[in-house]
Order: sequence, then structure tokens, then C-alpha cells
Amino acid sequence: MKVRALARAAVVAGLICAHVVAPAGPAQALFHLVMVTEVGAGTSIAPTAQFIELQMYASDQRFLTGHQVAVFDASGTEVAVFTFTGPVANGADQAFVLLATPQAETEFGVDADFPMTPALNPGGGSVCFRSADGGPIDCASWGNYSGDDAATGNPFSPALGLLPGRSMERVTTGGSDAQRLDPGDDTNDSAADFADSAPSPTNNAGGAAEPGPDPVDHDRSVTLALRRALVAQGRVGAEGDYAACFRDVAVKIQRRGGGRWKVVARTRTNADGAYRKKIRDRRGRYRAVAPRFTPEEGHRCMKAISPIRRNR
Repeated sequence: MKVRALARAAVVAGLICAHVVAPAGPAQALFHLVMVTEVGAGTSIAPTAQFIELQMYASDQRFLTGHQVAVFDASGTEVAVFTFTGPVANGADQAFVLLATPQAETEFGVDADFPMTPALNPGGGSVCFRSADGGPIDCASWGNYSGDDAATGNPFSPALGLLPGRSMERVTTGGSDAQRLDPGDDTNDSAADFADSAPSPTNNAGGAAEPGPDPVDHDRSVTLALRRALVAQGRVGAEGDYAACFRDVAVKIQRRGGGRWKVVARTRTNADGAYRKKIRDRRGRYRAVAPRFTPEEGHRCMKAISPIRRNR
């Protein structure tokens, strides 16, 4: 684990270098190519162990002075703003920037690049990384968030929010390289862009909690049938019959409209992996989605999408 004094010294050194060698190119090249990649709202033992992790997806995105991370409650009211007081030292492509409370530093054994207070509401809210003039660059929401969703889309885990000892972590399989963050990993829909995970806050020096073994990925399947009146029903299955991947898991029913898939209902499976949900009877194309999530350390349940069904 890095010594806290060294981390502070690196930031100070970065501030000095920024004044001496900061390039004269367009401002967007210096901070805009950054996403929110992980949010944790505490554990059952340490409820104030909260953090917000950002990640660069191009080099030299480290000049953050004056930029902010804003926190909103479930209604969309701004409750806290954390302003970057300088650049970070590491501007490499894929580098992280970590805001964390002192309790999170202790709980996860990682030094924050910038401090924050415990302002995250586990039940619902959003965070936005934004420029010095207040313009949003990347945002994410969770739980029962009902504020402006223009930049966040559907919230992650609307029924449960951020569970104690868990985090919402960005999925990197939507872009051109599943091992790296890139523009294709951001669809401006938090429900699609994030998955449940064990917390792994990482700072600009690359420090994080000791990683465990690579998780076992369990492929899954989901079916969908439409019954008159209108009832959506089906079943989630998992490779190897790993019960945690099909028992009491989330299922989203989506309808195609306006050129994209919109969530029209959410439900959960029973102990056998079956689900049944009454939905509004409308014509159109429908599908069921079982989102990816991590039920426990060492296992990962992969996303599954059903064949499309048409309601006439």
C-alpha cells in the first residue's frame, strides 16, 4: 500500500509540472475522456466507507484542476460537490482517479487521490463528473433515482440500490476490447453499463485491495414467452446449474421503440429460475434480459438475452 505522504507529494509534483509543461492543445484532450467506473456506498460494518472511481480511456486526461464530481440524491437534488484541486500524476491511458472517504481508505487499503465525505445514499442517487463550467462529462445513477436521466438513463439496480459491501462497476464488454475501457462501454444507460461487483477501488498510482483469483464466468440463458392479456414469462438457466446465477435473479422485460430497447417491466426469478410478470398489452417486439452480476467472490453470472418475441 502506498504511503499517504508519497501520494500527496505526487499530486503536488503534478501541479508544478502542469504549470511548466501543460500542452497548449484543445482542453477536451486533457480531461474529457474520462468515465465513472465504480461507485461504492459503504459496508455493513463501515457504512461511511464510500468511494467514487473514475478512469481515463485515453492518455493525458490528468489535468483535472477545477473539475468536479457532483453527488445527487434520489430526487435529483445536488447534495455534495467535490472539486479537484490539481492534476493527478499518472496520465496513462486506462489510469484511475479515486475519490474516497477516510473510512474507505482504511476499509479497502487504498489511498484516495482526492478526499470526499460520505454523501452517497445507498437507496438511490447519482454522481456526475463534470467540467469546471458545470457541464456533465459522464454520469451514473442507481436505485430509486428519479431525477434528470438525460445523462444516466435507467438507474442501476432500481429495486435494491447499492448493497452494503458491494459496488456498481462499469462493464467493459460493450466496446472494442473487453479488457480495456473505451467509448463503446458507455451507452448513457446505467442499468446496461454497470454490474454488481465486489468493491475494488483503485487510485491513480494503481493501488487497490489485494486482488483475488480470476472469477469463474457462468454462461446463462433466458427464455421469453408472451401470453395474452399480456403476461411475460420464462426461465433463466445457468451453465453447470450454478444456482446463484438463476435463483432469485433480476430479469428485465424490454420493448423495442424509438430505435432502442426500453425497459417496460422488472421482475425476479423464483427458486427454480422461472419468472412471470404482467405487463401492458401493446403491440411490438419484446425480449427478456438477465443482467450480468457477481453473486459472490470468485463467480460471475454472465448477461443473457432471450430471442425476440412479437406481440400482435
